[in-house]
Amino acid sequence: MTNEIKNVPELRFPEFKEEWSKLKLGELAEIVRGSSPRPISDPRWFDINSDIGWLRISDVTEQNGKITKLEQKISKDGQKKTRVLHSKHLLLSIAATVGKPVINYVKTGVHDGFLIFLRPLFDIEFMYQWLDAYRPKWKKYGQPGSQVNLNSELVKSQKIYMPHSVEQKKISDFFSKLDQQIELEEKKLAKLEEQKKGYMQQIFSQKLRFKNEVGKNYSEWKHETLNELNCYFTDGNYGESYPKSDDMSNFEEGVAFLRGSNIKKGRIVLDNANYISREKHNELVSGHLYLGDIVIAVRGSLGAVGYVEKNIEGQNINSQLAIIRTLDTKIVSRFLIYYLMSNFGQKELLSKVSGTALKQLPLKQIKSFKTPLPENKEQDKISDFFYKLDKIINKQIKKIDRLKLRKKGFLQKMFV
Repeated sequence: MTNEIKNVPELRFPEFKEEWSKLKLGELAEIVRGSSPRPISDPRWFDINSDIGWLRISDVTEQNGKITKLEQKISKDGQKKTRVLHSKHLLLSIAATVGKPVINYVKTGVHDGFLIFLRPLFDIEFMYQWLDAYRPKWKKYGQPGSQVNLNSELVKSQKIYMPHSVEQKKISDFFSKLDQQIELEEKKLAKLEEQKKGYMQQIFSQKLRFKNEVGKNYSEWKHETLNELNCYFTDGNYGESYPKSDDMSNFEEGVAFLRGSNIKKGRIVLDNANYISREKHNELVSGHLYLGDIVIAVRGSLGAVGYVEKNIEGQNINSQLAIIRTLDTKIVSRFLIYYLMSNFGQKELLSKVSGTALKQLPLKQIKSFKTPLPENKEQDKISDFFYKLDKIINKQIKKIDRLKLRKKGFLQKMFV
């Protein structure tokens, strides 16, 4: 239902007609900051046998804002230095993942990186969803390129349009069902990814072998270094030619200038990619990506690898990345990337990391990486097996993305 009145949402359940009331968050709850014992590294603040948890930002990330368990426990001495919650409460992160709302269901101490909404005059799930939708807008309190700083006074003064409690409950129930559906599909994805890890362990340890045409194992695997296999190597260190601010472009006119964050579990994605002009791209020929190339993070997210599919062909790489291009017919590039992604491959890759303060994975070390070398037919069978499994996984990822996009659309239309 579309509305002509400003203070009602664009999309609304038809049984509700009343206008929403404009209030401040501070009028709807007592908003206080958590408290942390100091120094936080002192072990006397923690006790694994305590029944009171200690909520950390990492818990919020892992459980996506709905806290049902906590591994770290706070001691009796620690409890005297913090705010302890014994029942369900709404919180808001003001450090690290700034603006992330949290519903806590367990007994816990709350450190000073969170605000707590005490004695709320609202439906907690409704406010959780509103805060989730509002999260990007907290950025207005930060300077460009700097960390956003939130405090209780800023949050208390934030204005919000609120419906009647009955409508709040109807909206919160609607979004709870959407979240449950997303969570169910994410669990299916996690199960698929766990199965893939299991198959990698079995196949690359040779406990599980593919058979040849007569039902027997292929010949024993050989091992060679990538250098011995005549692979082509290059990285995104372009020296004085490295792109400057004037060389940057956009999605419509430029070429993706990929970085470590564009590699996701063997895939290369263009989410939040930077772009350089086509002129600069044509100058940086060594970084051009070809179908079947393997891109590897040599700085930052060390050892992460991605395969260049058709949609990534023709893009470029920045200084965080390097390219491995298989030229010898003895090695199949898809087989190689699956081995690089396995526990065996990752263990060897990370053993070649150098540096202390600034860790990196030098090309010289990557060249010495030793890979198993089954017969080509067995490589093809292994590659095809994991490629088909990846197609199922990617289909599930797209399903989750569609559900999240759908929820985002409802969030934009069902709140004022």
